[in-house]
Amino acid sequence: MRYWVQYHSYEKMGGLPSGPSETVSNCKIVTDKDIVLDTISDTVFLIVGVSENPKQYLLWERFICDDVADDGVPPWKYSATGKGWVLMQRRGREPLLNHEPGFREYLSYTGNFSRGFHEVTDHPFLEVLLRLSERCKPPSKN
Repeated sequence: MRYWVQYHSYEKMGGLPSGPSETVSNCKIVTDKDIVLDTISDTVFLIVGVSENPKQYLLWERFICDDVADDGVPPWKYSATGKGWVLMQRRGREPLLNHEPGFREYLSYTGNFSRGFHEVTDHPFLEVLLRLSERCKPPSKN
């Protein structure tokens, strides 16, 4: 299994990604990178950037890709969807990435997310993404 990150700019995309509050939901990312077509059974994280002073980076969702498509509207031609969860958002707290260990190095590695959709399987920051996504997973509804 490989691990991937997609970045979503609040300003560029015109808002926050929508997401249901259920523990398991259909999650989706869109990208201009065709490498997403080779991510079936891989884990995808979505990070959202909101321009405040300083910019706030939130870990938004985590899912396992079970479907990909190349029929979107350019520039976001490619997409990946799957079962996962939207993380519980607590304004100004977790899952805020800004103060997590290794985040500045990760931000530099991604060129401030200019790389777009990218693999993080072998990057040390993956441990933070896994830990936060588990800690901020919504409770199961029985």
